[in-house]
Amino acid sequence: MSLGGPWVGRHGELARVTSTLTGDDGWRGTVIAGPAGVGKTRLAAEATARIDVRDRSVQSFVATASAKRLPLGVFAGLRVPHGSADPFRVVSVVLDALLAGTDGARTVIAVDDVHQLDETSSLVVHQLVHKTRARVLLTLRVGEPVPETVAALWKDGLLDRVDLAPLAEPESAELLRAVLGGPVDAAAAARLWDLTQGNVLYARRIIDDECRAGRLEPAAGTWVWHGDPVLSPTLMELITAQMGSIPTDVADLVDLLAIAEPLPFDAVRAGLGGAPIESAETAGLVVATPHGRPDTLRLAHPLYGDVRRLGIGAVRAARLRGVAAGMLKSDTPTVRLGVDAALRRAVLTLESDLPPDGDLFLAGAREASRLLQLALAERLAAASAAAGGGAEALVVGAMAVSLMSRGDDARELLATVPWEGPDAFLVALATLRAGNLFFDLGDAAGASDVLAEVVGLVGDPAVAKGLAGIHTAMDAFRGFPDQAVATSAARADWADPPAVASILLEWGLLVAHGDLGDTTAMRRDLQLAQQFSEADPAVAMLRYPVLMTCEAALLGLGELEEAEELVAEAVGALADLPGAPQAMSAMMLGLTALGRGQLPAALDHLSASSAAFLVMGDTSGWLVVGLLAVVRAAAQSGDPERAAEAYATLLAHPHTGFLRYAPEIALADAWVAAAQGSTTQARDRALAAAAMARESGQRACEVQALQVAVRFDDRQCADRLAELALVVDGRRAELAARHASALARGDGAALLDVSARLESAGDLLAAADAAAQAALQFRAHSLHGSALSASAAAHRLATACGGAWSPALSAIDAPAALSDRERECALLAAQGLTNRAIADRLVVSVRTVEGHLYRASAKVGATSRSELAHLLAPPSGPRRAGTDEAPAR
Repeated sequence: MSLGGPWVGRHGELARVTSTLTGDDGWRGTVIAGPAGVGKTRLAAEATARIDVRDRSVQSFVATASAKRLPLGVFAGLRVPHGSADPFRVVSVVLDALLAGTDGARTVIAVDDVHQLDETSSLVVHQLVHKTRARVLLTLRVGEPVPETVAALWKDGLLDRVDLAPLAEPESAELLRAVLGGPVDAAAAARLWDLTQGNVLYARRIIDDECRAGRLEPAAGTWVWHGDPVLSPTLMELITAQMGSIPTDVADLVDLLAIAEPLPFDAVRAGLGGAPIESAETAGLVVATPHGRPDTLRLAHPLYGDVRRLGIGAVRAARLRGVAAGMLKSDTPTVRLGVDAALRRAVLTLESDLPPDGDLFLAGAREASRLLQLALAERLAAASAAAGGGAEALVVGAMAVSLMSRGDDARELLATVPWEGPDAFLVALATLRAGNLFFDLGDAAGASDVLAEVVGLVGDPAVAKGLAGIHTAMDAFRGFPDQAVATSAARADWADPPAVASILLEWGLLVAHGDLGDTTAMRRDLQLAQQFSEADPAVAMLRYPVLMTCEAALLGLGELEEAEELVAEAVGALADLPGAPQAMSAMMLGLTALGRGQLPAALDHLSASSAAFLVMGDTSGWLVVGLLAVVRAAAQSGDPERAAEAYATLLAHPHTGFLRYAPEIALADAWVAAAQGSTTQARDRALAAAAMARESGQRACEVQALQVAVRFDDRQCADRLAELALVVDGRRAELAARHASALARGDGAALLDVSARLESAGDLLAAADAAAQAALQFRAHSLHGSALSASAAAHRLATACGGAWSPALSAIDAPAALSDRERECALLAAQGLTNRAIADRLVVSVRTVEGHLYRASAKVGATSRSELAHLLAPPSGPRRAGTDEAPAR
């Protein structure tokens, strides 16, 4: 029994097995039972490896099918005298050989795969247990015949039987992370679970094979899995061996399920008869669910289907798909088959020998769109168009392609749709074409040209006002919220615009009202957008981007609980879908974690999401949203290199249409400067970001930027925040105004009160800064007891955030005698910056920097630059030590 790879899960089972081998609980050993590949051998090996060899001896044996044909085959390596015909005499001799030179009571005999034992070897094991001459550890594959002498050992209560199930989904994800040695994209973890269903042997083979093939690889610090997995010959042999020989009368059933599982039980029985089903179930090849009166049939393991499909010829596969399509009726309950029966029937028909059905393909494409199965929606829409589905099929396909960040492909597809048809269709087509240019390709001018072109084609002037939807969305995302609200007023002139125009109008209004800080209007906009998405499957896919936009707006306004409740259901719905949906789910989780100050979780989710969008080549702006959040999370974790790297990636992947993010990008630059120790520069950049937001009317963003400036010790913006608190909804504006006022007055008690209010609101990061600033104010007024209490509160909050760092938190850890400028120069030196680089960053002379570093070193007693770095580097953040040069000169 050999060990291999990291040990994951099974901790309870391991403790239980170890106890029976070394404890005094009355058991004489353990039998570990389970299906092939669940880790029986590994668990046994881990248990024996934990036995102290100074206390007990361990002998391990492996039973095999070939050795089963020989008497005592598993013990063939023992030196046993020959010549006796009495089997009991032989058993006695083998027992003596096993225990020769050992204290039998302190010996462990481990036998792997006891179902492969011959009769004599089984008797040896039986006697070992009954005569209490050693502790025994056995492994057994369930479903195999077992010698009665061995089975009696646990039936009679002598051995503890541990039934080992496949890994649960969280443990499967843990295994993947452990093997790869780093963070893993949620989509990769979900795919491994879908493929292996917790079978450890299969999982390890697949991980190794996919890594070697380069399909499972790190991207932006997170392991991602792209492309379809390919089963290696070794893995296929393992699976084929486990399936065993498949009788001819069962092959059609197994292959039918391999092509189209699950299928309705009654329909399969009507088509193929009951005998093959019973035979396949007995052989462990298929599973009927639920037990009792079964509804559906599926294969016993997903990889069985992968192996069988490789051996099915194209003609036979097409025939089987046609058979399966006929078994799926329109009234088949969705709950039984997992997805809409019409969608499955459309896919099977598409790949079968049945004649094409354009209407069925279009219905399937619309349903696939609703379920965010975007690649499938594209295929079905293309098939519908080829079968005469018309312009609607092309439009549905283009929307799916667009959401897959393939803006150029969507543009080409939409260009094939002629400007013909009813006015409502022309408005919908114009909206899609303009939306593709603006959202996917960042071409605002081209989008405006398309909208101007369609106005001349629409007969009814009132109908043309249906374009208010896309105009409103473009105004909002360009950062003109007041203009977006004014543009939206045109919707009143048309009672029944196309669904895509309506949902874009509400999305644009949601963005605008969020920027203006109007939560009442936001909630109304969201409700209407959801109604439109539910009414038309073709636009249902837009529901989730709208939800994420609303989440971000609520978080920006300080409404954390409402944001979390809003996206909870969406996260669950998206988590199991590959590609953009799963990346959106991770981003939603990351944004709420960051809002709560849960920095490690935020970085994990946001990094995974950003990596996924980066690999996909995102053109829709979600990469921008994710990277903005990564910068903030990394900076507040005290990781300047990661913050700067994310910011550089952000600048390298701009969205030229989404100008509303310009103030947030400037604010991200401020966070990078803060993480690098340039507090003065960071404060100035935060104020510049606030000025940009104010100029465009983005009041909520202005509040956020000014709050950051206050956290960076700005004392000039209290009046402006007080003004904004009167017109911006949400808890952030009011608390930021209190914070700014308390800091401007130098009121430590008020700052501590603000910290408590921020903590109650869930904003732990800002609460930690307010408490740190309170400590500094108390210290300045020689209120040392109050300063210690406030400092303890700040550190408690920083710890609750997973080790937060900020200029304020750094200041309370620095010696009190240092001035702000001395501390800032010292922190920059701690990162390895030269005096010239520090001078350039702070816009001062090199001599001034030298003076600050010299005085800082003298005050803290540092004799070298590296010692100064060590004394001043924040304990919670990864900082680089400087060179060992003299402190100043």
